[in-house]
Amino acid sequence: MDLMRQLSRLSRGGALLAALTLGMAGLFKIAAFAREAFIASRFGLSSFTDAYFASQQFPLILVAFMFGAFSLAFTPAYATEKRETGRVAWLPGLLVYGGLLGGLLTLLMLGLAPWLLRALNNAPEPQGVATLAILSVSFAPVIWLGIWAGAMIATGRNLLAMFVTGLPYLSMTVLLIGLYSIGKLDVFGLPVSFLAGFGIVGCSTLIWISARECQGAKFVAVLEPWKMPGFRHFLSQLRASSIENVGYAANQLLLVYFVARAGTGAVSANTCAMRVGMLGFSLLGQPLAQLVQAKLCAAPEEAQSAVFRRWLLAISSMVLTFAAVLYAWREPVARLVYLHGKFSSLELSRVVEIVPAWLAYFVVASLNAIAARYLFSRARGSEYVRLQLCAYAAANLIRIAFWGRLSAPEVIWCSVLTEGCALLVNLRSCLPRKNAKADEAPRIILHTPEPASSASLYVEALAGALAAAQTPVCVVCPANYEAREALERHPLIEVRVCRDRATQVSVSVFTKIIENLSFVMSSAKTLWRATQPGDIVHLQYVLHLPFGLIFFLCAWAKRAHIVFTVHDPLPHKFLFPRALLGFEHMSYGLAYKWSEVLIVHSAAGKRTLVETFDVRAEKIRVIPHGPYELKKKVRACEEADRLEVLCFGSLRENKGLHLAIQSVQTLAREGVPVRLTIAGQVVNRNEEAYWTRCRALIDPTADAVRLIETFVPYEDLAELFSNCHCFLLPYTTFSSDSGVAYMALANAKPIMATDAGGLGWLLDHSGGGIRIPEATIAGVSAALRQTLELGAAKLEHKGQMGAQWVLAECGWPRVARETQEVYTEFIADLPSSGAPAEVAREMLAFEGAAHE
Repeated sequence: MDLMRQLSRLSRGGALLAALTLGMAGLFKIAAFAREAFIASRFGLSSFTDAYFASQQFPLILVAFMFGAFSLAFTPAYATEKRETGRVAWLPGLLVYGGLLGGLLTLLMLGLAPWLLRALNNAPEPQGVATLAILSVSFAPVIWLGIWAGAMIATGRNLLAMFVTGLPYLSMTVLLIGLYSIGKLDVFGLPVSFLAGFGIVGCSTLIWISARECQGAKFVAVLEPWKMPGFRHFLSQLRASSIENVGYAANQLLLVYFVARAGTGAVSANTCAMRVGMLGFSLLGQPLAQLVQAKLCAAPEEAQSAVFRRWLLAISSMVLTFAAVLYAWREPVARLVYLHGKFSSLELSRVVEIVPAWLAYFVVASLNAIAARYLFSRARGSEYVRLQLCAYAAANLIRIAFWGRLSAPEVIWCSVLTEGCALLVNLRSCLPRKNAKADEAPRIILHTPEPASSASLYVEALAGALAAAQTPVCVVCPANYEAREALERHPLIEVRVCRDRATQVSVSVFTKIIENLSFVMSSAKTLWRATQPGDIVHLQYVLHLPFGLIFFLCAWAKRAHIVFTVHDPLPHKFLFPRALLGFEHMSYGLAYKWSEVLIVHSAAGKRTLVETFDVRAEKIRVIPHGPYELKKKVRACEEADRLEVLCFGSLRENKGLHLAIQSVQTLAREGVPVRLTIAGQVVNRNEEAYWTRCRALIDPTADAVRLIETFVPYEDLAELFSNCHCFLLPYTTFSSDSGVAYMALANAKPIMATDAGGLGWLLDHSGGGIRIPEATIAGVSAALRQTLELGAAKLEHKGQMGAQWVLAECGWPRVARETQEVYTEFIADLPSSGAPAEVAREMLAFEGAAHE
């Protein structure tokens, strides 16, 4: 609903028009899927279907040309002529020469039939030649249909144009089913249904437009239309828009050629996968691109950039969401459509394997379609054409370089890679950076989606440290952000809020998805409104990727600089199931590549980015995490009879809680005086099963483990910390830095930890830690025995040493200073921090107010 409200604000009637457009596109796509399912069930994958689907590309390329490049030039030329003179005098000649061109294409296709079949299908048979001949007759009707559709769009009858141009596909489906019902369906039913669909509708539109537009046409208008200025202007525009379409057609044919090298059935499997993967292009990409073109043409020149940005954000959200959903459900969808009759499970697996590549191509093609319409409307179409031709050439050079070694999906990924790069450059060209006005200096925008816990503490402390160093910041956060009121009281901090972020775990998956999508749209809209060209958007704790990519897109589309603090180079636990891990991993890689600077908190985090995601080392800055010193003083633990250890924070598997529970209970059974307190709650539903297993490990009859299974309020933390001698952090698989460890040291509590992530660096330098030799029960038990032997006095001394070190070496004044150094790479006149002592005093004063 948020997205539809946004669309409705784009222009009057925009949402209704978009809904009707998408609804009609969906109707015809359902008919197309029904046809594909019927074909798959009747014919399966064979050399004949290879011949049909390969030959079908020729008229379909012409269809794409007529509704793409041709419409791009013809529609405005027709509208201008009609508006100025009341009629389009050169239209009769265009219809005549269009029909002649269709006839020439038919003859050319027939003459080249043997060569074409050998190139696109490894077995040229008589059936293949006949199929090619039947399909070739459809060229002229396709041209007439394209001319009629352009005329209808130019006169404002977009929905009528979309309805009539969709009728051929509906007619094909009806005819195929009709032939089957009377027992007349054979191998030629496929090309005959294609010809009948386009032939009948195309010839009908020729009769329609001739009767309405061509009566009383003069000789010169029919045979020599090029003598008319309006027609010559149309030809000049058509020449420019056609160049890219020729490159696209060649690239598509070469794509089929390289796919055919993968063996019999590969072309058919690719076509079936394309129908699924490109479903969104016909449902969303093409119809909405047409709407964007109409809005751009109607907007004054100075407003076109703003129109483009708003529509780009809305359409990008829809396209990415659609692609993610279809990716997750690709196998059930393919199974529903194709697994019938002669279509086997093995053939289905070949189709499903190719679908992800086409989904990625769908996203790239949809956004490229928006960029193309903007650039052509601004008379900069040549920029788009050059980049696309380079992308097509690069894709085929890659295919040639890996000749014979590429699978069908990899052939398509070549186009995704190169055209995706062209898209990025196109969008950068569409969104030029404006020079900031003298009275509107670039700003620092801290964005966080997290409302509570250590994530909110970090953003609060960073914003306070920057403000204390006289650097104004804007914080974009949820409405239920726990430090909101404290930040709003600071004169140098502006707070922009979106809707509340729901944090309940005990809700259905569907409810959680709806809540998260609503929050993403609200937060993205707030970030969009807060950001101006030249600003620095510093992203913190983004949502699970790929959903968090929308925030990067917002900042990038606004031409802002992107700084990303990577608190977790790898997620604590991946969100998607195992089959989709590659997609989620790719999303993290995109976030890191889209950022101009990445900030990590330790060398371990930097190493993960470089080795796992191939991030350039010079792009990464290592800045300490920053300690959380509580306002209320934490006392030394008064318990003298046993060792009190604390596991604190969100309950996760990589924290090694099972090791802590088993180690402590084992020692307790041996008579060792030790007790473990676990304080926190599960915040990720993927951790619930793990925590259930941990809870089952706890012996309810013993006093060795105490549970405080809830979120601990800030005001209760000092008391909780005071009742323990040290923190226990037996982390296992971990590539991040522990905010809990920094909080423990800042409040004079030593840490007992493994070397995982950045913990090893803390143990080496802080003087406030006891090392766990290995993440096993034996390793944790040995560290507990060593800690017990130290005694309370030495543990207290270690805690004090750790506090002195972490506040001096990792304090917020240093964090602010080094973060400002990152900002000055983009904003040269950014105010520098003051003296460390002064900054520290201001920061402490602010923290006192923040935690009152």
